[in-house]
Amino acid sequence: MKFLKAIPFVLLVSLLVWGCGEEKEEAPPTEAPKAYILNTIASTITVYDTETGSVTLDAVSVGQAPNDIKVLDGIAYIVNTLDNSVQLIDLKSLTDVGLIDVGEGTAPEKIAFVGKDKAYVTCNWENSVKVIDLAGRQVVGTIEVGLAPWGVVVAGDRAFVCNTAAVWDPQKQRMTYGKGTVSVIDVTRDEVMGTVEVGVNPTEAILDAEGNVVVLCTGNYADVTGSLYLINPSTGDVIAEVDLGTTPGGVALSPDGLIYVTSPEGLLAFESGTLRAVHDVSNPLAEFKGGAGLAFDIEGNGYICVPSWSSDDGRDRLLIMDREGKLAKTVELGSGGGAALVAIY
Repeated sequence: MKFLKAIPFVLLVSLLVWGCGEEKEEAPPTEAPKAYILNTIASTITVYDTETGSVTLDAVSVGQAPNDIKVLDGIAYIVNTLDNSVQLIDLKSLTDVGLIDVGEGTAPEKIAFVGKDKAYVTCNWENSVKVIDLAGRQVVGTIEVGLAPWGVVVAGDRAFVCNTAAVWDPQKQRMTYGKGTVSVIDVTRDEVMGTVEVGVNPTEAILDAEGNVVVLCTGNYADVTGSLYLINPSTGDVIAEVDLGTTPGGVALSPDGLIYVTSPEGLLAFESGTLRAVHDVSNPLAEFKGGAGLAFDIEGNGYICVPSWSSDDGRDRLLIMDREGKLAKTVELGSGGGAALVAIY
């Protein structure tokens, strides 16, 4: 499908969703990397040293309802949804080095870097993407997108924004979901150039090993299960789609080119370029059930967050998967912090 004409949407409120995955991070420094775990309930970051195995619980405080963590040049950018801000933390010293005000009532959710000078931040309550000048640490523009945007990824000179179309129904006291779409932005002009239709509740977008855009749709948490869509970034064509048969959490690309998806049943895995299933809901990697966010180091080890609300005993854990897909280590992270997202650096 070629890019559809972009259409305006009205402003409506969306609900925070725990199932967050991470787009591919920049390569960490040459020394052994650390895992930076974002505790979405406690509003803190826990640090796990992959070389020594040491854990520093609640090493640094962040804002209310942190919903994303991305790293650029040793600085972690934390998107604090209820504070309407992006917080900058120096990962070497674990100190605050800046705060970007995104705007009152915007509910920022996810961030993606456009090179090293600019970033896009999705704003769920404003149906927009804020253009951030990274050097000046300020908002310099607003791009109107679809209803209740969430995930965002940059592919060359285009950015792809997931519009969840989530609307709170006060009579039914639950979220309802319209048609999911992906807004395509020309990053050189900061303008929407088209829209791609996808499944119900698209929440995350990453790039696969071939440079295609992978969109994770969560479904409606009831009778519509999640799905994956594979989009050609040059044409906007949907070149593959897969019904996951479950409610997914996060999505990430491993160094060997597999697309991993967390779910209540365990880790699912799909091939880049085709979405051919390696592990689907019928044969998941069950040792990693209940995962939310996940990330990989450059050696191919996976780090899967299991937050307190989806673990069997109400405790937070980081599960480490080796390059053969086996559980190598379980790292205890305390209880009730909501360890839902992780970045490796």
